[in-house]
Amino acid sequence: MNASQKDIGAYIKPALSIAPVSTDGSADVNGSGVDRVGYYSGVVICSTGAASGSPSAQSVVFQLEESSDNSTFTAVSGATVTIIADDTLGELDVDLSARKRYLRVVCTDATALTGGTTPANFVTASIVLGGADNLPAT
Repeated sequence: MNASQKDIGAYIKPALSIAPVSTDGSADVNGSGVDRVGYYSGVVICSTGAASGSPSAQSVVFQLEESSDNSTFTAVSGATVTIIADDTLGELDVDLSARKRYLRVVCTDATALTGGTTPANFVTASIVLGGADNLPAT
């Protein structure tokens, strides 16, 4: 198959890092590592669902992390997405040329759901890889 302007799938590789999960923000939600070898740009896409427990305010914080071994991850400086509303999508464009081989998204314990009764929210995050060495992207 040859890549064409009418086939965006030939240029990108989407990968789920955090499968939909409910969090109250009391602990980190660590996503799965994504192997970015052969890709030099990316978009981190994070989203929230409808909060339960009627919080009066929320701040859901996602952090991009990197690793050379898919085991020990460290935060990528300045690579955060903060969402302050229900059913909202946030994104972050990332230059991967200087990043380590593995990436993951973490919904951090900096997440705050204020007020309400036992508030929680569903979160999910994906990484869309682009700038592939070889097309079509696989």
